[in-house]
Amino acid sequence: MPDITKGKTFSSGETVTAADLNSFLDDAIINNDSINADKIAAGAVGNSEVSGSAAISFSKLESLATGSIIVGNSGAATEVAMSGDATIDAAGAVTVTGISDNAITPAKLEDGTQGDVLYYGASGAPARLGFGTDGQFLKTQGTGANPVWASVPDNPSVTVASDDTALDDDAIVTVPANTFLVIGTLRFSMSGNQGAKATAQIKDSSGTVLDTVVLGGGNETAGNDGGSGMTVRDSFTIGVPSNCATIRIYKGAGSNSMTGEVTQFVKLS
Repeated sequence: MPDITKGKTFSSGETVTAADLNSFLDDAIINNDSINADKIAAGAVGNSEVSGSAAISFSKLESLATGSIIVGNSGAATEVAMSGDATIDAAGAVTVTGISDNAITPAKLEDGTQGDVLYYGASGAPARLGFGTDGQFLKTQGTGANPVWASVPDNPSVTVASDDTALDDDAIVTVPANTFLVIGTLRFSMSGNQGAKATAQIKDSSGTVLDTVVLGGGNETAGNDGGSGMTVRDSFTIGVPSNCATIRIYKGAGSNSMTGEVTQFVKLS
């Protein structure tokens, strides 16, 4: 089949007029499927010739490697692979593999409410503590607990509780709630003529040293000064944090044995 169907067919011996010749071309029809790439001049079809509703399929585009994206490069569309801290898979999921130290500034954080405080919860994820009320203070509750806002008691009173907890070479003392001072006495039996040298460490339940009682020079209650068999005595007063549950008191080097007692707990009530 020819590419063009002629507009008029002439018969043998028919008179041909100028109008007939004009209609021969004017009424001609280009047949379907007759124009191929060879019939189109190079560059003849541009962006303006493609309809905005053409819905050209992605299958008509040049293939891309998995995880690659198209970016503009000096005006030309270019295939590149994502690099740096992020990658993208075939499903479109973006994975951030790392963020440089000090790369997140306060401006990048989520906006919050004035007075709120960020802290780490039990899972290790950041959490938000909403603002408290006027006059409250931020109170830690120790290991395994979240901070809270707390109020200072109105007209707090101080209570001195007498105690008689015996101490030996290594003793654990339970500290009542709200205690801030522990008072007691230590006695050391010296092991030789090396001077009155003995120590006692007072620790909280986490092992942090709160105070060290160092004895030296005097206060002997028996024996010769600095000699074997001497007993050295000293008193102690130690401040403890609000989350202290127990303290450990034990003898140091320079003595055979240690005895003593906790005599008072001073606390808020």
